[in-house]
Amino acid sequence: MKIALLSRLLGVLLAATAADAIGPSFALATSSPQTASATAQATLDQILAALRASTTREAKIRNVEKIVGNRFDFTTMSKLVAARAWRSMTPAQRETFEREFRKHLSITYGRNVDRYTDQTMVVVEEREETRGDRTVRTEIRTEGNPSIVVNYRMRAADGRWQVIDVIVENISLVSNFRAQISQLVGARGIDGMLDTLARKNAAGETILPEEKKSSRSQDSGTASQTPLTASRSREPDQTRGAS
Repeated sequence: MKIALLSRLLGVLLAATAADAIGPSFALATSSPQTASATAQATLDQILAALRASTTREAKIRNVEKIVGNRFDFTTMSKLVAARAWRSMTPAQRETFEREFRKHLSITYGRNVDRYTDQTMVVVEEREETRGDRTVRTEIRTEGNPSIVVNYRMRAADGRWQVIDVIVENISLVSNFRAQISQLVGARGIDGMLDTLARKNAAGETILPEEKKSSRSQDSGTASQTPLTASRSREPDQTRGAS
């Protein structure tokens, strides 16, 4: 699996999601409903603007967190990643898992926040899904390199659209983490999984398997363009584990 590619691309979007506070600068207005595509494009535009306006890595993380924190539905993402285990968790375990998973995203992808500052992120199309969800297909475009397809699975709640999964060149964030969490729960139980996740976070390590660099294109963060329809087989069923 193209875990290295997923890690590089999501560094821009998830580098700072461990923080709870959403500050006033670079914040997105949410007073009026938008389409999923418009919400995605506005979010991407502000992320790039924040990255370009920031002079240090710390400033980039701080400014990105102000944007991303209220555009990702971490509760739903946590339910989807935990899958069957979510229904077996106590309320305290669910709260712990959501907190540790959110922190783990930051640790896993935060190291790559400096990778993307001069690209263009463009919304290409929007597709209706089950449960009223939308998949917004975007492309990251860099001069001289193939476009990279990034699909955002979005769900409406309280009059606004939020991201519940990110699929990069057919690789789903939710599916990647769901597989690892399932293995941990199977081997160690829910408490053991939570303990492992907390220890990994404390050590600044990821639960995802490390992928060796296999080509120059992966090392440079480029990949061939993939049509939206081809990604359906690799996208998880977002209706499971979210009740």
